[in-house]
Amino acid sequence: MILKLITFYFLFSSLSFAEPTRQELSQCEKQAHNFGDGRGRDYIPTECYEHFLKLLSGQALKRSADQKVVVYGYRNIVFIKDPSFKSKGQNVIAGSYTELNDIAAIALDEINKEIVVLEKSGAVLFFSSVVTGNVAPLRILKNKDLIGASDIVVNAKKQEVIILNKNDHEIYFYSRLANDQGREGNKKNSLLFRFENIHVDFLSIDELHQELFMVSSMGDSILVYSLNSKLPVRKITIPGNVKAIGRIEYLASSDEVKIVRGSVELKIPRQ
Repeated sequence: MILKLITFYFLFSSLSFAEPTRQELSQCEKQAHNFGDGRGRDYIPTECYEHFLKLLSGQALKRSADQKVVVYGYRNIVFIKDPSFKSKGQNVIAGSYTELNDIAAIALDEINKEIVVLEKSGAVLFFSSVVTGNVAPLRILKNKDLIGASDIVVNAKKQEVIILNKNDHEIYFYSRLANDQGREGNKKNSLLFRFENIHVDFLSIDELHQELFMVSSMGDSILVYSLNSKLPVRKITIPGNVKAIGRIEYLASSDEVKIVRGSVELKIPRQ
């Protein structure tokens, strides 16, 4: 297993506003698939980072609690931007061994040093955030209820992974140690709990206070549920006319909830 560290400097000023062509995207996906295949294909062109960044969904971008580490994914590649890397460059998870195909959402588990990827197929892939490159998932969770799932967060304190399927209006709780590839009797892939008939679009988690934040499908409020009692505790009104929300983030440093819509950010006290 070889660590593949890619030197890449993220210069936002150099980004083109033009949408990448289908041919450009196809070429980038091919290069991501061939990454680390033993033939010296250890480099992904800067253009691919730029193309993918323009097209990724809000759920496929997550930040660390201190906002310094950024993890995002598109199609078959995960990018990790971490200033603490000795190379001071860009690190990726890509290649045929990863089983990445079409990323829907990403969660960052800082406590266990893992990156959790939700595929559009509904498969949940767990990777190390330390040992990266063309690596196989540490664990894989699959369940028919997760087909069409759209967002994911990790509650490391309770060893749970929480998955939103907004098409079915349900939120599923599984063990973060679930592994369909594990030995029989030790897969831990049974459903732990579910929220039913819940109409929300995005998730974020406050692990310190054990609360789950969810943007209502109307985009006018944030529903807050206790992860201890599994019951709703309050509703936070989103001021103004904030539509086309891209994602929600809980900011532990300021105890605020951040709503992101394109380049516009709105911060709201969690209380």
